[in-house]
Amino acid sequence: MLTHARRLAMLASLCASSAFAQFELITTQTISGEATDFSKLEGTGPEGLPNNLLGSFGSGIDYDPATKTYVSVCDRGPFDGASDFHCRVQIFRIATNLRSKEELQVKLIKTVLLTAADGTPFRGSLNRPEPKLPAPDGSETKIPQRYDPESIRVAQAGPAGKGTWWIADEYGPWIDQFDETGKHLRRLQLPARYGIAIPAVTYQEEMPPANTSGRQANRGFESLAISPDGTRLFVITQSPLIQDNSLDDRNRRKGLNMRLLEVTLPAAWETDQKSAEKPAFKEYLYQLDDARDGVNEIYAFGNTDLLVLERDGKGGFESKRRGLFRVSVAGDSPLNKNQQPTDISSIEALPRDEVPDGVIPLTKLSVLNFMDEKWQLVNDQMPEKIEGITLGPEIDGRRVLIVTSDNDLQPAQPTRFWLFLWNPAKSELPALPKVDPAEEHPAPAEPDAVPAADPTKEQPPAAPTQPAADPLIHPAPTDTPKH
Repeated sequence: MLTHARRLAMLASLCASSAFAQFELITTQTISGEATDFSKLEGTGPEGLPNNLLGSFGSGIDYDPATKTYVSVCDRGPFDGASDFHCRVQIFRIATNLRSKEELQVKLIKTVLLTAADGTPFRGSLNRPEPKLPAPDGSETKIPQRYDPESIRVAQAGPAGKGTWWIADEYGPWIDQFDETGKHLRRLQLPARYGIAIPAVTYQEEMPPANTSGRQANRGFESLAISPDGTRLFVITQSPLIQDNSLDDRNRRKGLNMRLLEVTLPAAWETDQKSAEKPAFKEYLYQLDDARDGVNEIYAFGNTDLLVLERDGKGGFESKRRGLFRVSVAGDSPLNKNQQPTDISSIEALPRDEVPDGVIPLTKLSVLNFMDEKWQLVNDQMPEKIEGITLGPEIDGRRVLIVTSDNDLQPAQPTRFWLFLWNPAKSELPALPKVDPAEEHPAPAEPDAVPAADPTKEQPPAAPTQPAADPLIHPAPTDTPKH
């Protein structure tokens, strides 16, 4: 077996010799934790927090070139699942004048509530593990109402269904498809190894000895990627699976070996989204740098290449490791030196940190280190949860990279946006519409009207006439990095 120390040495050599990553930090921005959204939900939840509070949307974000908007997903709500939070998607316009490098405008234009096939809301509460909602396939199968959406991708083509949203959930973990109104369309049946036998309402009750396989408690799918051609999804848990020797006898995280799951969608779905054909699966070995770290997002910038967001669990000056890596599942990628990464789906249990004999793991290339002092991001305000990444439009031959934080819906904690420009080789990325660097988006339309309520379904409270705060926030002068 290849030891982890030897692999780290090889990785350091690869990073030192690579000129792949060419980034420039243009500006940073914050959105107040006290802003409100367009959900039209009244009332308050735990600790008096408004039910229409705008927060946690930095958990996952994706650029939709068809609408030139950014679609983001809120996670399970405040206080780690103690709230009966109605899960939702927030849609933004983001504009900046790159010639002045002074202003980044983030404008909320719409809030969409996520519902089951019958219109019942998905809830973030841990206390709803029992199957009670209808499955989207119309069968008699029931699914849990509790939901912890952590990543979102907008399909642009192919069997993924153009314009639909794919969301990764941490509770199941699950991968789900929704339409643009928030209605549940499909839940993928994933390999059984990812689920747990005994879902529970506390962290301790979901960990060994209660469960001996599946995702660790609160460490399910936080990451999701979709290939530009819409034929494949990629997903990875935040930490190694229990059965992959990930924990010691006190349930402390010790494992490094992760499974990157590739989901090939049936071609028939491109013309028939209700087709009963099943996806195909492969798994690849991805190794963490440190067992205390986790994978919080992945992004496909080609049909086989991914950016991986890996970070520790600390904030402020205590944060030590957070950045982007590049990996490829293609054997002909320069990263893999014409060696095809091994499909490890036949391996029932991985060793804690070594590479099994005969296995070719994914090669990691560090492309952006957020801890690098040249970015001036490391301070007492460095957020613990850097969780969202997406590539935006092309500007002056470079691609916009948006990085977001999850504020856990805490009013005193803002959501942070970091805007980088990336200059990869032209062949690396699919073409997108170009944007003039001085372009300012027109004023956004008012939020869509809410459909009439079905009295037979669970409904949110009546709507207020106006959000309590306008989520158009301009950066303070000190928010712009000096170059």
